[in-house]
Amino acid sequence: MHRIDMDQIVEHGKRYLQDLKKANKAKIKEELAKKQRQVDSDDSDATKKEKTQRDESDDEDVKIPKVYVYPMFMKPGRQLFLVQNNNEDGDRQNWLHKFIAPQRIDKIPLYNKPHKTLIKTRAFDKHNSVFKMWIDDTEQTIKECLEHDFENWKLPNFVKDPSEQERIKTIMIDNGEFLKQMFIQQASRSNAPLLNRTDFSQWL
Repeated sequence: MHRIDMDQIVEHGKRYLQDLKKANKAKIKEELAKKQRQVDSDDSDATKKEKTQRDESDDEDVKIPKVYVYPMFMKPGRQLFLVQNNNEDGDRQNWLHKFIAPQRIDKIPLYNKPHKTLIKTRAFDKHNSVFKMWIDDTEQTIKECLEHDFENWKLPNFVKDPSEQERIKTIMIDNGEFLKQMFIQQASRSNAPLLNRTDFSQWL
């Protein structure tokens, strides 16, 4: 796309108005000189006064036309467009413009449209949630839970040695947190309480 430089347009408009003003002045002076040659050589005071007034009103008689700027994005290449304008007398004027738009060589500046809505980042706050009454597990609560299980498990049926039973209990207590997390994961991913060898294979 071709980007029109607004400074160039303004400078071109100024030069156009200056040239138009000079042309109108030259035309007025030529008409005054022509009338002066046709006037009688009578140099009365009224004639001199009228001439002075005409000279002073030269700048006032020059009408500066209005210049309009229409910014737009235009594809590079051959361009043709028509401009129509209705003057004060009601007549329509047409201007046909033909030119070749050059290819844009400067980089297009990056622009990110700002968001009108605010994005809230949510953070979990236990004290302001439905879990505020939930009591987190500690090493002591996990140990008490395992001791309750020791009273009801069937380990003595296949491990007869009391020292071996105590050793197994110690291992279970030392790994209580790990066993708890493993239980939660298996309960949510498998057919708990039915566990098969595939469920245990990831822990081996």
